[in-house]
Amino acid sequence: MFNHPAAFVGQGHSRKERRLAKKRAKKSPQPISHDYNLVSQLKKAEQADKSGQFELAAGLYAELIDTRQDAAIAQFNAANFFQRNQRPDIAYLGFKNAVTLEPENAEYWERFGRHLIVAGQNDAAVIAYRRACVLKPQKPENFLSLANAHAVNGELPQALAAAQAAIKLRPDEATGYLRSGIYSGGLGDFKQSHEALFKALELDPDLHEIYYRLARTGARFDNAEEVIEKLKTVLSSGTPSAEENTDLLFAIARLEEQINHPESAFEHYLRANKSVFDRNVCNLNTISRKFHLCSEGYNRELFERFSGVGHGSDLPVFIIGMPRSGTTLVEQVIASHSRATGAGELDKMYLLTRDLMAESGMGKPFTEKLAGLPAQSWCKMGEEYLSILMRRVTGDPGRITDKMPTNFAYLGLIKILFPNAAIIHCRRNALDTCVSCFTTHFGNL
Repeated sequence: MFNHPAAFVGQGHSRKERRLAKKRAKKSPQPISHDYNLVSQLKKAEQADKSGQFELAAGLYAELIDTRQDAAIAQFNAANFFQRNQRPDIAYLGFKNAVTLEPENAEYWERFGRHLIVAGQNDAAVIAYRRACVLKPQKPENFLSLANAHAVNGELPQALAAAQAAIKLRPDEATGYLRSGIYSGGLGDFKQSHEALFKALELDPDLHEIYYRLARTGARFDNAEEVIEKLKTVLSSGTPSAEENTDLLFAIARLEEQINHPESAFEHYLRANKSVFDRNVCNLNTISRKFHLCSEGYNRELFERFSGVGHGSDLPVFIIGMPRSGTTLVEQVIASHSRATGAGELDKMYLLTRDLMAESGMGKPFTEKLAGLPAQSWCKMGEEYLSILMRRVTGDPGRITDKMPTNFAYLGLIKILFPNAAIIHCRRNALDTCVSCFTTHFGNL
């Protein structure tokens, strides 16, 4: 598809940022090893971190971010510290300063991309990983990271292209084929998906996720019972991680189902789901409170107060419903029309709500924050969402779908923000939906 794996990646920093980096570099012409004060500061911060003196280390790294904005390594090391210690706001600043000071450093861009993915800034993460690929086009890990960022963004064709670029660089590595198989399956090409997954299995029979992915796409093993016994032996050995245990349990369950062993399949599905929830603590009280605040805050009075302030576009079509309720099928049906297309699952509404909640405080409905927003803020939020929507598609469609199922929690915001948008609620038989969710590995929830 590409003459070179880096052929499809994007552009780097703006001219303004490059000029700023050069200006800062002139202020510190000596190599870092000759900047004895900086070396001493970095050593003190690193030693404090290693010895468990968190407050001291945090203070030293914060000082570095403040006072050494001419030293990329100081910004980068501080950013890594704050990223590990759950301070994403400071980490972001450090990573941004690092790539601005040294825009040709691939490692800085790659780490910045990781930070952005965790922070939910998926579009920015794609840009960061693209830059890392341009700077280090011989490193397949960069292309796999880019593939993951595209996949998180719902951009499966681009994810597949990046995974295939990684395969070209390292054709004897199973991970590239695994990712390629996953993305091909997501695009509906199950023949290509099976070919890639079986190739991954040939290269690394101990990569447990492959078995689950093959079973999930309906692939048949001639020696299914032998495969099941092998997976059970690995499972009982105690060596796999918690995540690998989950993959193994779902794979065994799928294979047991294929060979018509429903009781054993159900037992393994039950264990698989328990292993997921054991790792992802779900606080039902917090979730209930969130929904209660939404239902109380979004009322007739609020909608009347905000009537007319939203964006007038009818471009978005929001498809909501339970996972496994048919949202993907509905999107495909709509996208088959010449004037419509699908954008996959966007998390922009969640991010908008998260930011508003952070500003207004968790103890009160964030609708109180909305009441003080000027009309131009609504237009700005609408334009921001539409720009993300348009970046997912080509051409000039009349309708674009966003099928993020959890958008149901943000329907109040959507109604104010896009009063002319269509909203489609997918409903499926409740028992069928529950069984389908029960037998599906959603990953980390």
